[in-house]
Amino acid sequence: MPDRYTFGYLDASTPAAGDAPQVGDLWVDLSGGVAVMKCTSISPVTWVSAEITTHDLGGSQHNADTLANLNSKVSDATLDDSGDPRDPNNHASNHTDGTDDVADAVGDSGAGGTHGLVPAPGAGDTAAGKVLGAGATWIDHGSIGGLGDDDHTQYRLESADHSHQSSGAEAGKLDHGAALNGLTDNDHTQYALRSILTTLGDILYAGASAVWSRLAGNTTTTRKFLRQTGDGANSAAPAWDTLQAADIPDISSTYAVAAKGVTNGDSHDHSGGDGAQIDHGSIAGLTDDDHTQYQKESEKGANNGYCGLDASGLVGPTDLPAATDSAQGASELATAAETTTGTDATRAVTPDGLAGSDYGKRPVIIKLIDDATALATGDGKFYFELPDFLAGWNLVEVKAYVSTVSSSGTPTYQIHNLTATADILSTLLTIDANENSSRTAATPAVINASEDDVTAGDVYRIDKDVAGTGEKGDTITMVFQKP
Repeated sequence: MPDRYTFGYLDASTPAAGDAPQVGDLWVDLSGGVAVMKCTSISPVTWVSAEITTHDLGGSQHNADTLANLNSKVSDATLDDSGDPRDPNNHASNHTDGTDDVADAVGDSGAGGTHGLVPAPGAGDTAAGKVLGAGATWIDHGSIGGLGDDDHTQYRLESADHSHQSSGAEAGKLDHGAALNGLTDNDHTQYALRSILTTLGDILYAGASAVWSRLAGNTTTTRKFLRQTGDGANSAAPAWDTLQAADIPDISSTYAVAAKGVTNGDSHDHSGGDGAQIDHGSIAGLTDDDHTQYQKESEKGANNGYCGLDASGLVGPTDLPAATDSAQGASELATAAETTTGTDATRAVTPDGLAGSDYGKRPVIIKLIDDATALATGDGKFYFELPDFLAGWNLVEVKAYVSTVSSSGTPTYQIHNLTATADILSTLLTIDANENSSRTAATPAVINASEDDVTAGDVYRIDKDVAGTGEKGDTITMVFQKP
């Protein structure tokens, strides 16, 4: 390719003179000016103008062009190695975080990290002396690894021996009790030796020339006191001594001596001049009303708010007002029978009395069949589960009723506890012929006391053992009560 200069090519290696052209090669024809040619075929070899014209780089068009115009002309150019066209306007000029093409650095979590942008230091990080750590974060000195290593050889290890090394390169803080010798010597004369005191009860005092001295404790069985007498200017050494008569001042003019008790002029001086201690029972006027802050025994009564006690230490009923529906007072408790009667207006009803009265009973009425239909004999004419609140109650009464009487025969019934697999009636429930109710039966039903207790979840079954002639509309009533 004489007089030509190739500046664009497809080969992986740089072309040389005499190389065969390839489609896409560009070259500059210098023979007749400047022209760019492009190879469009190699068989036969065909060169065509690349339609690139030249212009003056200092021309007015460059002065008029703006960066936006240039960007619009090269907006399809590939600006990185991803192979995707990028708009130069979108190419960030300052890569600051992971939102741009350069990823953030990832710290090591045990398997190594990745390079990238590091985070900016936070406010105060410089003043705190923080450094960038392997975790891609800013850390202070205390978070650096290996702080326990002996990296600073200019310092002495805290664990090294500091014995009596009070200066120089190996100086350190001393432990008084562990590092010094002669600790038991009497080097501190400003203190008293502990060895001066040897026995329980010893007393330490300042002797002559302000030398610490020992006064042995009193080891006798006589009570003694410390005695010390000076000369007006100086003290003497203390000593143990008993009290002398001269040691006790005369106070007889102010207080009565023990042998006489109260002094002259006392209002309770009953006998003997300065009388001795007085017994309260010997004082006159004990029955007078001298203590008005107390209630007189003669004034006791409910009206005065002061009641006497009976032999059992209780307030008598006559001393208290009767209770009413609007005032507090004494009230007798009503029995279950009195509660059932329901006419007593003075007695109080207790929960137990209420439970034991007729008001504490709960009837359960079972309609076995409608009034126009006769009920045949057989077990299981009706099943039902007792409510849980009846648990612990007893079955205390049973009745049977028919809407149409039997002209002959005795309708007979049994109540069976299906849960306990036991019959509850030891004598069956019957209705006599020509009677509607078992209430007038010649043989009343009897409830077995061993099977009358109700347990939570009990299921009862009604059995009809005998049917009367023409009787219809069977009904069973059971009454329960808390024992």
